[in-house]
Formats: sequence, structure tokens, C-alpha cells
Amino acid sequence: MIHEIKISREHYESIIRGEKTSEIRINDRNYKVGDILALKPIRDDGTYYGLVIYCGVSHVLKDFEGLAEGYVSLSLRGNGGDSERLEWMADQQVHIENSFGTPCIRRVVSSDGDILAESHDLRRAIDKARI
Repeated sequence: MIHEIKISREHYESIIRGEKTSEIRINDRNYKVGDILALKPIRDDGTYYGLVIYCGVSHVLKDFEGLAEGYVSLSLRGNGGDSERLEWMADQQVHIENSFGTPCIRRVVSSDGDILAESHDLRRAIDKARI
């Protein structure tokens, strides 16, 4: 299941830098291990900006004494950590499309819908498109 989630600029940038590896959320979507979070950054006025980053959920902590009732802590994997490539993507106005089958193919797609590169490895796909 893919969940589209709004995220503040501060938390978005921490995830891109690889510093933030978990997310606390109200469990109104019944999050499960294996879900994908499509994190959409928002400005203070609530408008979207930047690139959506995709993170897999590797662990769901719920019903824990330290969490408010109805909240979960989601452990994230595949969460950016590559700001140079993401900045290039923002400058070029391209995005990533994933096919979540086996094997997973990542495509770098222009704003016009043209496939610029594809690979099983996200970094390789971006690097191919950058050439």
C-alpha cells in the first residue's frame, strides 16, 4: 500500500540528509511493514514543493507506553540520504516512478512524461539520466 503523506520542510530535509529514520503518525491508515510512504514536502502555508521521496516501512511500533493512544512510530528505509541527486532532480523537474513488483524498476521521468532512464537501482537510474 502506498500512503501519500504531507511532511514539513524541516523533517523532509532531515530525511533527505539521512538523519531522520522514523516518523510518528496517527494510525488512521492502519500502517503495516512493507507499506510505502510517499512523503510530500509542504511549505508553512500548506502548499507543496520539491520532490516526493519514497520510504519503505520496515517496522511499526504501536501500543507503546511512550506513544499517545492511536499513534505509531514508523521505521523508514530507502529514505533519501542523497541530496546531490535529489537536488539535480528538482532542478531538472523530473520525478521517480516505481514499479513495486519483482524486480522493482525505477524510472526517471520528465515533467512531459518522457522516460529519461530506468534501472533496478535508483541511484543508477538518476545517474543515467544525468549524463
